Amino acid sequence: MKIIKLSTVSLLLLATNMSLHAEKSSMWDMFSSPMEQMEKMTDIMPEMDKMTDMMPMDNIPMVDELTDNMKSKSSMGDAADEMTKSSSITDEELNKIAAEDIAKMDKDNDIVKDQYHTDLQNVMKKIKLPEGVKLDVKVYWSPYLYIFSRSNGSIRVNHGVIEKLDDNELLFIMAHEVGHLLHEDYKKSYRKEHAMYSFEKMLNMGGDSMGGMSNGVLASVTSEMRKSRFQKHEEFSADEFAMMVLRVNKVPRKAAVDALELLQYLDAPILKMHPTGHERVKNIEDNYTEDCRKI
Repeated sequence: MKIIKLSTVSLLLLATNMSLHAEKSSMWDMFSSPMEQMEKMTDIMPEMDKMTDMMPMDNIPMVDELTDNMKSKSSMGDAADEMTKSSSITDEELNKIAAEDIAKMDKDNDIVKDQYHTDLQNVMKKIKLPEGVKLDVKVYWSPYLYIFSRSNGSIRVNHGVIEKLDDNELLFIMAHEVGHLLHEDYKKSYRKEHAMYSFEKMLNMGGDSMGGMSNGVLASVTSEMRKSRFQKHEEFSADEFAMMVLRVNKVPRKAAVDALELLQYLDAPILKMHPTGHERVKNIEDNYTEDCRKI
């Protein structure tokens, strides 16, 4: 059983590409600066996706044996399940989960069909979609500054967002959300989240010292990574799509900057992510001209 525990931890450390051999530091040093480590871990998550694509979990004989052994104990079985979810989710399965999630949200919220709905639909008409892509966009009656979207093309916007932003600012925010959908970032997010769950569970099985660490600093790091739905490059990529939409509609860069700065100032949940609103503003100002052309 001890061999299985060590193999499990080793596999997850490999999958997360933490480069322990390159650091040549102790485990304590590795986690002594939680926020710094969170930056490193979040930024290397794209490499996890590449590794999963190159070396799928279901093609590793060791994992099959490991999974069978894990099922003998509930905690081990849970870790194995999370590992499987992180690597084998299909588009159909993900969209089914999204549809069920959105259906529950729609049932629990008041859907607005007044001027807020009309204004949002007029903004959405300015976003040209690839052929075959369909969106389901609705407005919830809530002052909470939040947008909720899922992989099946569903986007839900609280009326508070529409109320706070003008049409050009709203166009940037909505185009950013559409960018995530077109780039399939939700699938990557799902895989990352369940990989982190599996990572935590396996570390908790790794013995007292490892478990104690995961209950402290490491747990806080992985928890923050799960809260951050998308990674920095994914946020910047979605912003790039949004800037293209602004340029096509002859909307100046100022609309994007104003939207992000206002939402940052209002402490909007929309910006509770990695990177911060300030980082996104800097990226836009550094890489796009006033008419939204990329430098």
